[in-house]
Amino acid sequence: MASEPPANAALADLLARAAGGGDPGLHQRLCAEVLKARLLVETAPAENPEDGPGLVMLRGSDGRVGLPVFSTVESLKRWKPGCESVAAIPAVGLFQTARRADVDTVILDVPVPAWEFDREEIAAFAEGRLPPPPVPEETMVRVEVSAPQAVPPQGQLAALRAALEPNPEILAAYLFSVTLPGRERSLCLGLLLEGGPDAFDAVSQAASDRGMALPETIAGLKYSTPPLEPGLLEGARKFGLKLFDRS
Repeated sequence: MASEPPANAALADLLARAAGGGDPGLHQRLCAEVLKARLLVETAPAENPEDGPGLVMLRGSDGRVGLPVFSTVESLKRWKPGCESVAAIPAVGLFQTARRADVDTVILDVPVPAWEFDREEIAAFAEGRLPPPPVPEETMVRVEVSAPQAVPPQGQLAALRAALEPNPEILAAYLFSVTLPGRERSLCLGLLLEGGPDAFDAVSQAASDRGMALPETIAGLKYSTPPLEPGLLEGARKFGLKLFDRS
């Protein structure tokens, strides 16, 4: 092994108690332990020796790529008893590598009691912060994203671009429709913001100070201007009308 095995007793205990992710109440405590841990990962020779060793990935039958990591030597040996080429890497650096490699999920202590971290959680760990707690299913609202119910004339599209693009904090703008349960379809002008959804008020104020003025209606319809969080951004890019995207 390339370095001393990590002391992750608290993390291993939480993983065992979580029983593979069955207790969402342990999520934040487990993430806090992950963030300060050194995690074990199997390595393989890189194609270019100057790049250092590569990390061993898994590819599922659905094409998704996962990076298996381990809290203890024992958990790694349960997965691959003969594994000898191993590195112990601080979590932030490991998740930064996972993000650069564009993996879909990081799997901790596969096969059991495995805990998976998705792309959003990988990005949070890579930035040295805790991912947000999971939203309970009973509080989740299904939002259906679709193409805009009315397409504005080219002149209005050009005017919208001219108003929005000079603001450097606005990385992208899409026109689309959303439908909430029991509600009629509504038009949205979604904005991807440099500081994320939490920066919406500050960006709006800065844009207003620059003289940005948006029309009261688009294609004759009232509309909202939601910030594009990851789930909504995916739908906007798939179904919406792109005004611009420099993200």
